[in-house]
Amino acid sequence: MTFWELELHVFRFETHELCPLAEEFNAVLGFPLYCSPIVPTSSKHLSVQYCHLLGIGLDDVSSIVIDEEVDFVLLTAHFLKERSYALEGLHA
Repeated sequence: MTFWELELHVFRFETHELCPLAEEFNAVLGFPLYCSPIVPTSSKHLSVQYCHLLGIGLDDVSSIVIDEEVDFVLLTAHFLKERSYALEGLHA
């Protein structure tokens, strides 16, 4: 039985897939990692992507994404607040 999916570059275990990180590929292949891993920054472009993905406004995203980190407490509170407004509208 082979676990490595050559086309997808993942290990497949029944219905689960596992993909090695770039650092792990480098270690296995013996290539040194000369630079830091590439990570996205919280630029305006990324904030716009959050808006589209989450369906919320840029002002809300700006308060939820702080110093390149998503505050999941604020994100959850935002959607709970929206839900409670929707429920109030149903009972009005």
